[in-house]
Parts: sequence; C-alpha cells; structure tokens
Amino acid sequence: SKNEAGELKFPMFLVNDADCKHLFDNRYGTGQSVWDGINRTTNLIVAGKTVVIAGYGWCGKGCAMRAKGMGAKVIICEIDAVKAIEAVMDGFEVMKMDEAAEKGDIFVTLTGCKDVIVKRHFEKMKDGVIIVNVARGAVWDESAITEAVKSGKIGGMGCDVFTKEPFDKDHPFYSLLDSRSVCLTPHMAWGSFESRTRCFL
Repeated sequence: SKNEAGELKFPMFLVNDADCKHLFDNRYGTGQSVWDGINRTTNLIVAGKTVVIAGYGWCGKGCAMRAKGMGAKVIICEIDAVKAIEAVMDGFEVMKMDEAAEKGDIFVTLTGCKDVIVKRHFEKMKDGVIIVNVARGAVWDESAITEAVKSGKIGGMGCDVFTKEPFDKDHPFYSLLDSRSVCLTPHMAWGSFESRTRCFL
C-alpha cells in the first residue's frame, strides 16, 4: 500500500470498512434513499406490490425493511446461504431470480454479483415493471435491459452505476437518454448541488 511504502501524501480513512458506515449509511441511509427515489419518480403505491430485492447485505437489508414497512410483499434473492437464512428469519421469502422474475412488480439490485438480471429474466417479467440498480458492476445485462425498456416491458428504470463510467455513445444506455421512463444518475454523492448541476448540463 502507499501508506506502507511511505508514498501516502495525506492521512486517509477507509470509510467503507467502518462498522458505522455499514450500519447507518448502508442499512438506514441507502435503505431509505432507494425508496425516496422510487417514490418520487414513479408516484406509485408500494403497498400490495411484490418487491424483489437482489442482495441481502447491509443495503439490501435496509431496502427490504423499508419495503416491508410500506406494505409490500418482499422476495429476497441471495446466493450466500447464511444471508439467505437471515432473510427467512427476518420474515422474507427467498428464491432464485429465475423464479422471482415472474412475480415482481419492482426489482431492486443491491449486490456486487455479476449478471444478476439477464435477458431470460426480463423475458419472464410482467409488462411495465420498475427496476432499479444501486449496486456496483455488471449486475444487469445492459443491452438486454435497454431493449426491454424500448419494448415497454420495463415501465421504469433507475440506475446510478454502470459497467462503464462515464458511458459514451457506444454504451446501450446512451440510446435511452431521451426516455421519460429512465433515470440515470451518478452513484457517488449524487445529491450534492455540484453533482446535480453536472448531471443536467
């Protein structure tokens, strides 16, 4: 590391490894802000809907807790056996995305896994579903979701992390920039005045 090599020019803290970061920012902060964003952009009632949450880490737990509190039926997709059992003990149904795809009304990905939602899942989904990504990496098949948005299969899409950042004209999402059913934002501190200004210039 630069610290061990004596090359670090100023002191730094690895905030993402802090317990308080996981508990407060991820579980409670992300858990709430995901739903703030969904509610503001869709104006839909969450109660009575089926919400599929991919990933039951700190962010997934917070998002699931909020969805349950708003009256949604919550399904968790989680590949880690211990986290999956924890989700069951917390009162949630757990299944693979192959099964959950046809049940959900709203999908939220909060995992670092790759290809969590791909073409075969989009094909099983109800028409007009809402899908939101707040995870990092190639969580979705971005070409497949672009086609699903254009066809109307996806009624609304929100994404703040992309496989290539910033994406260019060759990225599938570039063709969605004029879509009224798509919200694309930068992930890191997007709520600051400076970040929002850059988004809309």
